[in-house]
Amino acid sequence: MKDGIEKYVRVTPIDYAEVYKNLVGGIKSYCEKNHIKALVLGISGGIDSTVCAALCKQVDLPLIGVSLPCSTNGTDEVSSATLAGNEFCTTFEEINLEEVYETVEGFCKGTLHNIDTTPISRGNIKARLRMITLYDIASRMGGIVVDTDNLTEHFLGFWTLHGDDGDFNPIGCLWKHEVYGLAKWMKENVYKDYKALEAAIAI
Repeated sequence: MKDGIEKYVRVTPIDYAEVYKNLVGGIKSYCEKNHIKALVLGISGGIDSTVCAALCKQVDLPLIGVSLPCSTNGTDEVSSATLAGNEFCTTFEEINLEEVYETVEGFCKGTLHNIDTTPISRGNIKARLRMITLYDIASRMGGIVVDTDNLTEHFLGFWTLHGDDGDFNPIGCLWKHEVYGLAKWMKENVYKDYKALEAAIAI
């Protein structure tokens, strides 16, 4: 059982100052060891990608933020993504995937006649289109794609194979509620005058 969920359950309060120090140090060490030239991050406006952006800002490398909205993104998410991109990233761009999504989803519908796509399959198409875009940018920049999945999502299977998974996962050791805790700590201690963390916490 030691390799199951019990291994990751914390019985003592988490020290967010130490977590922050270790995560930033881990990102820096990985990038130096592997001669990474840039970090590429898909920014949804949610808490996970915003926290990853805040962590990656502390690394002395270009941070390329990309918002990739599609039909399911709410206005609050798009606004929060823009805020995080402008505050934390070296460069930030919004690329709307709706047109290419409709083309690919239509193509997939036609591969098996009389079998429609499902909400899960459509969500997977969107995730994989996002990752195609991010990996293309990373390959041209000599960079890596930052994975924004957290520990809760890993255990629940709430992610897409060849979609949400990236090269380096800064917050993969944190449960969802701990990501919120780290966001609040960074807002109070590192990014006091920034608005993006506050906006992501509120969504």
